[in-house]
Amino acid sequence: VAKNIWNNNLRMRKDTAELYADIPDDSVQEEASDFLLEKIVSRAFEKLNPEFQKILTLFSEGYSYEEIARMMKLTNDTNARRKKYLSKEALMEIIKEDPEYHEYLRFRK
Repeated sequence: VAKNIWNNNLRMRKDTAELYADIPDDSVQEEASDFLLEKIVSRAFEKLNPEFQKILTLFSEGYSYEEIARMMKLTNDTNARRKKYLSKEALMEIIKEDPEYHEYLRFRK
């Protein structure tokens, strides 16, 4: 009985050791893909309408919708929310049209 328990224990250790040995290091690949995505987004942001650029910049700097509405001379914070949404959608459309973005998607899979 003790021999069978010991053999079973050794088998379990062997399986566990092999499981941990097969973990690949993807940190270099992740850094490259993050750099590529940052490049794509930066290029798309430059193509964006200046008004949309300003709204997205203000939002990313932490300004509230009320402050953005006041700075952009919009009627209220609801319009600021809508403009931010439209800005983000326009940015996403430019990104999706970028051929390098499709390469990035294939690279991530």
